[in-house]
Amino acid sequence: MPKYRPNVFKHKVTVLSRSSKGGRFKRKDVPLKDLFSSGPSDTQQKPQEIQHEISVAPCTSSTFSVNVEEEAVNTRKYAAKKIKQCNAWVGKRLLLENAFFESSAPHLPCCSCGTDEGDRVLCLDCGPQVVRCIDCTMSYHEDSNHLHKPQLILDGILQPFPLKPYLRRVDHDCDSRSRKTIQVFDEKGRLHNCWLVTCSCEEECASLVRLNLWPASPDQPRVAFHMDLMNLLHFLLLEGHMSLKGACQSLGCRNGLPLHEVNLLYHNLVSECFEEYRYFRYRCHNLNAVLDEDIKCPACPKENGDLFVSLDANFGLVRKRSSGVSYTDAKHKSLLFAPQEDVDHFVNVYDDHNISNDCSNFQAGDVLRAKNKTKKLDTTGVFGASCRHGFPLSFLNLRHGERLAYAAFTIDCILEKAQPSVKLHVIYDIACTLTAHFKKKKDKKLELDMALPVFHAYGHKMACQVAYSTRWRCGYGLTDGEVMERLWSYLRRFSSITKEMTPAHREDLLTDALLHYSRRKRADIGSSLVLLMDRAVRVKEDSSKALEEICSDCAVSLKDIKDWREAEKCQVDVSKSSTKGQVPWKEKYVQKLLHYEQRKEQLALCDDDTRAGMLAGQCQELDQDLKTLEQRHGIQRWCNDNPAFITHLAVMKGKQQVALIQKLWSHAVEYTFFLDMSKKYSEGQSVATRLSKQIRKSSKALRKLVSAYNSCDFTTPPSSTSHKDVIDLTSQLYTNLTVTKQHTHSLLNTAKSCRSHQFE
Repeated sequence: MPKYRPNVFKHKVTVLSRSSKGGRFKRKDVPLKDLFSSGPSDTQQKPQEIQHEISVAPCTSSTFSVNVEEEAVNTRKYAAKKIKQCNAWVGKRLLLENAFFESSAPHLPCCSCGTDEGDRVLCLDCGPQVVRCIDCTMSYHEDSNHLHKPQLILDGILQPFPLKPYLRRVDHDCDSRSRKTIQVFDEKGRLHNCWLVTCSCEEECASLVRLNLWPASPDQPRVAFHMDLMNLLHFLLLEGHMSLKGACQSLGCRNGLPLHEVNLLYHNLVSECFEEYRYFRYRCHNLNAVLDEDIKCPACPKENGDLFVSLDANFGLVRKRSSGVSYTDAKHKSLLFAPQEDVDHFVNVYDDHNISNDCSNFQAGDVLRAKNKTKKLDTTGVFGASCRHGFPLSFLNLRHGERLAYAAFTIDCILEKAQPSVKLHVIYDIACTLTAHFKKKKDKKLELDMALPVFHAYGHKMACQVAYSTRWRCGYGLTDGEVMERLWSYLRRFSSITKEMTPAHREDLLTDALLHYSRRKRADIGSSLVLLMDRAVRVKEDSSKALEEICSDCAVSLKDIKDWREAEKCQVDVSKSSTKGQVPWKEKYVQKLLHYEQRKEQLALCDDDTRAGMLAGQCQELDQDLKTLEQRHGIQRWCNDNPAFITHLAVMKGKQQVALIQKLWSHAVEYTFFLDMSKKYSEGQSVATRLSKQIRKSSKALRKLVSAYNSCDFTTPPSSTSHKDVIDLTSQLYTNLTVTKQHTHSLLNTAKSCRSHQFE
């Protein structure tokens, strides 16, 4: 077996080398001893000739040599430091092991009485190398430190030293005292058999709490837990996302507990004991729930201000239907989670059907797609809201998908708690759809200021981004609206625990987690606001400098840029505004007449009996509509050579051509907007991926419109167009489009400068 030599380099690294004459790069394996040795050797390359594989593309001349030399020097220093540190640890291994074994059973006199006779007892709970005689050990642990585990030293071997201390109140003396045996788990999870001294003046559970112990049951407890142990389990759950069983097993491995003690610890904790302790801790922290500081944001306005709220749903926090039922209500009741009966009633009677969503393919808000994924789930997720600083506000359990009814219910709950003088700003992934829904229902919540979060805005079309993105709306500043995503990243790690809980226990655990998250936010709210303020000041200064450079280089003013911004907001609604108004009856008549003639030709050429019957029914329906119009306006059936038919056909064709050009213009502006926006992000980023999808979607829509335009055989030029001409906003296709004349120049400049105005 070869000897271990720590100072010998056995590994090699692959480097790219190039001769000083400027030849090609060559791959070569160089030993580490040659790469990091101080003196030259035959195989060692000069520092300026070494280029690592992880470096960027090779530079030219002196720049390449300087970068490689600095990298080689830094790498050599770091490697030498790491090797020296590792060798130092190797040299100290035997010394550390000997010190540990010698201190495991020390031969020292009693630290209390000083005697050197008799057996010795080691108590590591009292401190390192604390050795006493048997009498001193018994007297020292009689009135204090009851839950220590001293060990008897016999012939250099450690054996358990039995203690059965008395647990009693020192501030109370009563004639009705009695004692009973009780099992106590200390702060390390170790089991102790103790005497508990009680009296008839007070219940046993209250006496245990006075002794810093938590009872396993409210009446006649036989098992108790140290408060420090309960606090440890509490924070392992909320901060470490560790289940109660996993925490007990971890304590067993950490402290060498036997399996039966670990199982006994777990079985006593799951009997409603741990849930009650968490609620007890919350009430003591908030003075019997009189204070509600854990759910109040100290930075948000309480009255006469703007309250920014983010809404979102999380479908990772599910609950299995087979996980049992609750026999009592949740302990926190409606502190953060709305009563499920009220939520179910509101959703069942709320009308959020037939929502037209032409913006994106979001599943949120779609009633037809918002259904249970499986019948095995009783709860499909959680819907919630938090303020702009990350403090949780209101939550509810989902029975379906992300329907608009849940958002409306949450907004109502927030409005009930907020003062009337507070103006509410709602940030939601589908704020455009929610606004259209409130507008259709003529709901008072339409007056709320709706916006899209920064990251999710890139999944919407340009019109929604310009109208609802927080980077475009006034008053939002640098608020990104993604606070719920940060909260979900903390909360969704409880999913493996909560999916197997009863409804009440699940709701209590999620509430405790949200309260713990609020305390964390409250602890660093001061430093967080300072950092945000510094960032806002820095962004404002950088933006002012960038705007000054743009204005000086392009010979424009700040007023022009603001006009471009307003022009783009107006332009995104051109297609919607152009469709308003009623079509004259003569144009309707001509259109139906054309459809009637088309169906008659198809019926004459059709050989399929099923399709022929369908075409015949359509012809009969169109003929009846034509007769109705003819009878209403007192005309006879127009022929193709009728002057009125020719005139109104030309008018209808002209309007159709203008409408198609307007649609092409709107999609071309959107395509240009997304294409220029994508230059801001590198390939592979999440935002770049979303923008790529939007670019492909816009390009596909443009090609369909170009095909439809070319198939219409317009007589007014241009009679045909191409995809290249359509995406050029200065092409002849848009020359006669009156709605775009005044905005063409401004939109082009806005698209070019949009990257300078959108800060993340």
